[in-house]
Amino acid sequence: EHREVQVADHLAHLPIPVLGLYGAEDPLIDSSTVDEAQNRNDHGQWLLYAGAKHSFCDPDSDDYDAGAAADAMARIKAFFAATLPPAEVQDLG
Repeated sequence: EHREVQVADHLAHLPIPVLGLYGAEDPLIDSSTVDEAQNRNDHGQWLLYAGAKHSFCDPDSDDYDAGAAADAMARIKAFFAATLPPAEVQDLG
């Protein structure tokens, strides 16, 4: 990639959980970089969906993959439930 700052160089320093979901057929992400991300951030989850492309979660995209998107959304919900504090409910009156 041709970014001035490489994201992978900062992964080991992140003090928070990370969830990375990628399509294995994404032309923008080399699948070997996902393995490298996992190696640099052991408290993260880095997943590749076989056969999925870049916009696999976008139902308006030609790349939409219903199976991968459903699994990804379930993982996102579980990730947020496990890592975010419970919502505070306030009575506004």
